[in-house]
Amino acid sequence: VLTYAENYLGVPYGFGSMGTKTFDCSGYVCHVYGKHDIVLPHGSASQSVLCKDVERKHVRPGDLVFFSGRK
Repeated sequence: VLTYAENYLGVPYGFGSMGTKTFDCSGYVCHVYGKHDIVLPHGSASQSVLCKDVERKHVRPGDLVFFSGRK
């Protein structure tokens, strides 16, 4: 997943876009994981409810990290 995701580093941000010329954050996640047969909805709030919680000390590369608030 990470190797494929790196192919799109530097692609411009596009609100509501799922790529491959532009992405928004959740569209990027949808595209990358979709190429690995992991179907996720577009929208971080929708994605977050599908994921299981993991303690910070157990987070690994490729895990999705969700947070709330702006601080």
